Amino acid sequence: MKENVGPTNEKQASHVVVPGDGGLWSELQKAKERKEAAERDGLFGSMFRSFRRDSTTPAPLSNKDSSIEDVHTANLVTTLPPSSHSNVQHTPNRPKVVKGTVQLPPLRDSIQFIDMYDLSNKFYIVGCNQERTKYWLLKIDCRTSMSNKEENNDKEKEEEKEKEKEEEKEKEEKEKEEKEEKDDVDEEVDIQGQAQDKDRDEDDMEIVEDKKSYSKEQMDILSEAIEGVNRTYANAIQRYSGYGIVGYNIMLIAERRQVGMIGWHKIYKIEKTTMIALAPSLADSATSKRLRNDEGRYKNLFGAIDLTKEFYFSYTYDLSRTLQYNMCNHFRKNANPLFIWNEYLLKPLRCRTYTDMWILPLIHGFYESQICSVFQRDFTLTLISRRNKNYAGTRYLKRGINDRGQSANDVEVEQILHERVGGGNAIDGQFTSHVQMRASIPVFWVQDSDPMIPKPDIFVQKVDASYVAAKRHFLNVFKRYGAPLLVLNLIKQREGHARESVVGREFAKCVHFINSFLPKECQIDYVAWDFNAVLYMYMYI
Repeated sequence: MKENVGPTNEKQASHVVVPGDGGLWSELQKAKERKEAAERDGLFGSMFRSFRRDSTTPAPLSNKDSSIEDVHTANLVTTLPPSSHSNVQHTPNRPKVVKGTVQLPPLRDSIQFIDMYDLSNKFYIVGCNQERTKYWLLKIDCRTSMSNKEENNDKEKEEEKEKEKEEEKEKEEKEKEEKEEKDDVDEEVDIQGQAQDKDRDEDDMEIVEDKKSYSKEQMDILSEAIEGVNRTYANAIQRYSGYGIVGYNIMLIAERRQVGMIGWHKIYKIEKTTMIALAPSLADSATSKRLRNDEGRYKNLFGAIDLTKEFYFSYTYDLSRTLQYNMCNHFRKNANPLFIWNEYLLKPLRCRTYTDMWILPLIHGFYESQICSVFQRDFTLTLISRRNKNYAGTRYLKRGINDRGQSANDVEVEQILHERVGGGNAIDGQFTSHVQMRASIPVFWVQDSDPMIPKPDIFVQKVDASYVAAKRHFLNVFKRYGAPLLVLNLIKQREGHARESVVGREFAKCVHFINSFLPKECQIDYVAWDFNAVLYMYMYI
């Protein structure tokens, strides 16, 4: 897929109609009209006209496992002459950016160091910026109020005793019944206890954020008070330190490693994490045994995901967005949820805090940055791979597309090239960004996962005559990158025994069907390019 930064065509279709699914493609037409309107007026119009380019040449591809996958490619190029920064004054610690300029976003206040104090039923979280000049406070209270809890304690105990007596009577009456019936009764009792414990945990959990920031002197007073309590009560307060909150129990980043920079923005990789439980009722004897077992099982499942492998973050740069988006939207702080793997974990914290400084998005994929020299010109080459969290999985188990139009193992790969001019500021010089999207072929197909078969057969799982799921897929791609699209089908075109070509023929029919309902300027440019055949040919030249 290719994307032109400038206007692609002044002509537009009056209406786009797709039988049976007109709503999807009418949204595409509306998105196209909004984009053209933005190009004609305002800041975006001047930006598009300044950086218009020719994108007719397909991008070079490099893919080790591309025999069964299709690649959508897009070219995004932004060139920044040194003179474009003449009206911007920078300071070493906190550079300023004039609103309306096209350049990297400025460094903003962010919480980069965290200290967490555990007071058994309360947690105080102190965060500070990189310079340790500003501090923010977050309090997590595991109970709504002590007075309310004390008033309800006696009633809860009486109710629990009555329930225990009733359960014992029921068990005695049903001792002679079959084991399956007993299991059903126990399960119902456990579910009731689980629901009650869940309601109690939700009612007794409160998160309060202090809206104002504090100085180092004020935080020193708080630290001295906590240390005094520890000396008095023999280390009753536990302290945890980290570099960011990943999720909710709480997940703290205990160790980090800087892997590179984009301009003046530092990029980090997770090296170690720590999980701190915030649900004290799980240790209560009144909590149902089933709930405790489920909690332990879920923690073990979550622990199987190694956050130290290919998870990256930045305090000041949005890794979920492309370079072009970040350079044109300095004052927007909404990360792309498609590539934020801890979005669900951060929901309870996000809805209870006023600022986004406590929120630390994580991307899963790959990051590497190298300095190259070509004819005595120094370049910084950065490669970022963002893996889509939707419909992701291992090879053979996740193939094709689902009913929502999400293609399996969708990965957005961005290559950033930065030529620094004069060796001055970190953003001086020229930036280019090349983006390509790699995903599984968006039709319903499966592959046998038997490890004893080296080349398992491929089957079209079900026939979608109107290609509704594929339409949803390409609509999402249009919304992400615009039009036109260049789709490269890299699978084998000629085979003795038809395997990959089965999916290739179905994909060609799919694109042809969708193009029949699109205006000419928005039609998908489909290219069947046998990657393995070309590679084989060049090996023997």
